[in-house]
Amino acid sequence: MRRLRDELPVYYDDAMNSQQPRYDYLELMHLSWTFLGEVPGSCVKFRAPGAMHHAQCTMAKAIYSVKIYMFQDQFVLTAAEKKGVTRLLAQIQAYSHRVIGNAATKAFHRHLWYCSEQLVGLAFFDDHADAAVKKEMVKNLQHLPKPKALPLKRLEGGRFNHQSPLGTFVTQCTAELFDVLVKDGQERATSFLVMEPPDW
Repeated sequence: MRRLRDELPVYYDDAMNSQQPRYDYLELMHLSWTFLGEVPGSCVKFRAPGAMHHAQCTMAKAIYSVKIYMFQDQFVLTAAEKKGVTRLLAQIQAYSHRVIGNAATKAFHRHLWYCSEQLVGLAFFDDHADAAVKKEMVKNLQHLPKPKALPLKRLEGGRFNHQSPLGTFVTQCTAELFDVLVKDGQERATSFLVMEPPDW
């Protein structure tokens, strides 16, 4: 993992100077480089979120997800607040006035794009996910993709259960995230995924 981290800035620098990547690829490389603790060029710049075009949906999701992860510490929930969110979702699902309950549930489900089979792989790099969760995620990388799950679609709101363990969203499709982050990412990821999570 440390060797891969040292190689990535060299790859990003070469790709930005020799391959002339288009704007969204360039932004993802800048973000990834900054995420690794280095500054590409003279300063760090974060672009405001733009439109998510259907043809570029996967790239936009990757960019947004990296930004969400990088700024996560600016939005901190206490243990009581986290329980409150879970309790709120349960109350919405059980709300007797189903027109209102369904509208509220639909609003929450519009945010399920960051719970896709590919992007759930970002949890491999999250210190908040404990070792047991990560081991289950690694095991589930052998699971076949969910039926009808396409890379450009979010999880289906009607089937989504907010109480499901994180590992249940992981399938073979999740490994595609590594290829988005770095060239030959799936092949490189096998070198650290075989180890115990604390050793990553």
